[in-house]
Amino acid sequence: VITRAGRERVTGDPEGHHFPWRPRPVGDILAASRLVDPQGQEVVYDAIKSAYKGLYFSAHWCPPCKAFTPQLVAAYEKMKKKEENFHMIFISSDRSEESWRT
Repeated sequence: VITRAGRERVTGDPEGHHFPWRPRPVGDILAASRLVDPQGQEVVYDAIKSAYKGLYFSAHWCPPCKAFTPQLVAAYEKMKKKEENFHMIFISSDRSEESWRT
């Protein structure tokens, strides 16, 4: 099992009752995260009622990401016309909320 939280996993379960320690599902992780819609309103992950959710991991400081984002936006707009039941979730690797907002 490879995990960043290996020590915490072992000390939190010294008898190994929950071994193997599997990563939490993405939906569980996002449910506990702060999501913000394009209008700046906080949104709960479970409130996004769509059959398809795309996850885009990026950062504003990343030149390849900046080059790719316009292409992704164009593809997203085409997909949205064909499949209304699709949402894209931007997952920021920015180091602060301030850098994410710029």
